[in-house]
Amino acid sequence: MVLTQQDNGKRIELSASEPLELSLAENPTTGFRWSFVDLAPSVRVADDSYNLESEATPGAAADHRFRLEFSVAGEYEIALRLWRDWEGEASTLDRYAVTVDVTDGV
Repeated sequence: MVLTQQDNGKRIELSASEPLELSLAENPTTGFRWSFVDLAPSVRVADDSYNLESEATPGAAADHRFRLEFSVAGEYEIALRLWRDWEGEASTLDRYAVTVDVTDGV
């Protein structure tokens, strides 16, 4: 399942065997980057990459893609902030959060 910024604030159900992908717009050359806020230890970031248009010019925005895997069934709040981490909380431009109900699939 792939979620985008339009899914901000939603609640979804997912099987533990199914990864969750987040695709969030970002322009890393500005220094503002998406990062997780207090991610649970049973959630693994299996991929953290950028999807850039092949014809994009230098400095162009991209989609920051995260693939998450869940090792334990339960309810998870997945929260991120778009910020410059070296400038602290006051630099936060945007926030993203979804609630994920992970089932064991049985």
